[in-house]
Amino acid sequence: MQKPIKKILNLIMFFQLFTAGAFNPIQSLYFTQHLGFSGTQTGLILSFAVVSAILAPLLSSLVVDRILSARRLLMVLHGVSAGAGVFFSFQDNFILVLLSYFIFMITQGPTVGLVNAVTFANLPEPTKSFGGVRMFGTLGWMVAGWSFGLVGHLLSVLGGDASGTSVLLPWAFRIAALGSLLTLLFAAILPGKPKPVSVPRSLKDMIPREALAVLGRPEILLLMMVYFVSGISDRFYVFGAGPYLSMIGFSQAQISPILTIGQIAEVPALFFLGRLLKRFGFRTVFSIGLIAQVARFAIFGYGTHPVLVFFAVGLNSLVFGFFYAGATVFIDSHTDIESRSSVHQLINLVFMGLGSLVGNTLAGVVSDLIPGTQKFGSTFWTVPFWGSVILLTLTWVLVFPRIFRKPLQSSS
Repeated sequence: MQKPIKKILNLIMFFQLFTAGAFNPIQSLYFTQHLGFSGTQTGLILSFAVVSAILAPLLSSLVVDRILSARRLLMVLHGVSAGAGVFFSFQDNFILVLLSYFIFMITQGPTVGLVNAVTFANLPEPTKSFGGVRMFGTLGWMVAGWSFGLVGHLLSVLGGDASGTSVLLPWAFRIAALGSLLTLLFAAILPGKPKPVSVPRSLKDMIPREALAVLGRPEILLLMMVYFVSGISDRFYVFGAGPYLSMIGFSQAQISPILTIGQIAEVPALFFLGRLLKRFGFRTVFSIGLIAQVARFAIFGYGTHPVLVFFAVGLNSLVFGFFYAGATVFIDSHTDIESRSSVHQLINLVFMGLGSLVGNTLAGVVSDLIPGTQKFGSTFWTVPFWGSVILLTLTWVLVFPRIFRKPLQSSS
């Protein structure tokens, strides 16, 4: 593979995750504190991500490599997403927020799987190289978080209130719009690839049968079930981390930079992912990620000292880098050129779609059921903690013995 292509892929991944890192960490804080919505309303809005995740596999099967390449569809979606994000950032009516967020997510959501598909399609050895490319996405997420803090400082200097909080949070979505435009730019520079399949002539031909065949394999289906349940717990982290940090005394301008601690630690985790998978195998790497998830929720629930909190945020590196990224590599190793794009979209459907729907809704309801001002204290974190403990136990006892009964084989 030519080095310029690898550099372009690094930049595409950087700005893809820069976009997500700009708005994801503070979404629930934006809805609850800036707009004054309830936990249930916030959970409902965040659950609209499921629509984009459901749409993504349909886009992949109906459009990608049939009407538009994955790269070109990625460009179109990021262009629309940039405009939708800016429009959304100026809304405060619940219905308008709901509708504009829907448009924003329906265009932003599918880009996750598309970027993965484009990356894997251009890497000669994905199992070895994906972690290194994905590391640049982590760097992008970190830069977005620190950019948010910098904007807060500039707003306060230029005449906002003492902390810039009255106008700061909407800027997260404007920074995300900038990231979308830059992703579009570098995707446009990446050389195109020939379409591997012809345009289908019937609706039956548009069903992603190759992808469904991959996900129907027992070992992949079991792993996707773990992926789904773990994704529910992860939504509690995404939903509650910002309000939790605000509750224990951190300013809004400090929250995004603090949450980048997880991405700072994620850089070496992803950099060494390929080597760790080769040396220790998927079972060990997955286990470390799931154990880290249990530890993260335990600290959030029972420790408020800043050092412990920072350590818990840092554990996100192991949760994402070892389990989610590792699982993506495991599943991709079973794909071929015809199924790869749709498989990645279906992974996104399970995690960002169904997991997000259940997790965000449940997190919103739990926060509303907790009386008083400590809605994101120990009671809130007890739910994902015990859920993660049960998942880890069942995975060790029931899932791993069935997934790893025989050596990993790739169909690509």
